[in-house]
Amino acid sequence: MRLPSYRKHSSGQARVSLNGRDYLLGTYGTKESKHKYNRLVAEWLASNQSKSFGVPVEELLIVELLAAYTKYAKKYYGDGPESEYHRIKPAVAAMRSLYGTEPAASYGPLQYKATREHIARTGDRSRQYVNRLCDKIKRLFKWAAAESLLPASIAEALSMVDPLKEGRTNLRETEEVQPVDEAVVVATLEHLPRIVADMVRFQLGTGCRPGEVCSIQPGMVDRSGDVWQVRLHEHKNAWRGKDRTIYVGKEAQEILLPYLLRSKDVFCFSPKDSERARRNALHETRITPLSCGNKPGSNRKRKPERTAGYCYTTASYGRAIQRGCDKAFPPPATMKKKDAIKEWETEHRWSPNQLRHTFATTTSRDHGLEVASILLGHAKMDTTQIYAQADKAKAIEAARMMG
Repeated sequence: MRLPSYRKHSSGQARVSLNGRDYLLGTYGTKESKHKYNRLVAEWLASNQSKSFGVPVEELLIVELLAAYTKYAKKYYGDGPESEYHRIKPAVAAMRSLYGTEPAASYGPLQYKATREHIARTGDRSRQYVNRLCDKIKRLFKWAAAESLLPASIAEALSMVDPLKEGRTNLRETEEVQPVDEAVVVATLEHLPRIVADMVRFQLGTGCRPGEVCSIQPGMVDRSGDVWQVRLHEHKNAWRGKDRTIYVGKEAQEILLPYLLRSKDVFCFSPKDSERARRNALHETRITPLSCGNKPGSNRKRKPERTAGYCYTTASYGRAIQRGCDKAFPPPATMKKKDAIKEWETEHRWSPNQLRHTFATTTSRDHGLEVASILLGHAKMDTTQIYAQADKAKAIEAARMMG
């Protein structure tokens, strides 16, 4: 990248142009002017060449602030399908629609509450989701203060606004994630693609997160001991400097072993492999002679809009399980109304995150909360208690004994 040049102004002073603005540095050729040039360029580079660099606080508009923040977020978080960059977009859109042309320095608690109300009125959003989006707005102004774009007093004022409280709004509440019954999982496995079914079995046997089972590669697996260890390069708490290891017992080893026979940097569970297996299965059950009809692979689009990827995402993994649930638990034939069918499907679907809760409940009951906390990769046992469903049977029996 070429740095902005040190040039001579017609007045005899040195100058540098940053984002279309000229900065006079003092007498051309002097040490003081070159020192000022180096300082300004260093500050401009530290801002990631932000378009809002050098804009006076009173002139910086909300749209300019949002543009600078989204550019930073894309570079910092990346633009992958699970990136935080995509999660900030609804909050950014709400601020832009209400206050885009307003000075950023005029944004305060009143404007924040108005934005929150706008977010809450958009779609069928839960109270928890609205609070998460509004936390991203607070983070935006905290970032702006750290970048010297706005005074820190704005971020401090916004931090004084409490989140929406349960029972104090008309917004719906999200239900707590419950463990899924293993009998339900077994019934669903018969209707899942083999690779997705193995991912479910592996997750149920190790308690790993959905994103973790999607990202496993052979190079991460240490098979030196009787219990294998999968050391993840990227995980939820990596930015905190935490390590994450998945401990793989004998049954989970048998599931994982066939997927290790590939390059060490290739994903073990691949949608491409699953799609190839599906097509091979269709070919094996083909009735039409090969001399008639379409030959294998001849009826594909040259440039399809969607193709199977090399790695499952938490979204595609979850959708595959939902399709399996719909096949395993179809609505009664007498049910004709679309709303009733949709409600039936919602009630009979489960998500991959529930497998982690099932593992936490079973492990904490059989081996204690501390062991469950280690296997789940939690830094605090309080977090494990959130995942582990209370053993109601023990509570009922205790109450019965107490009369």
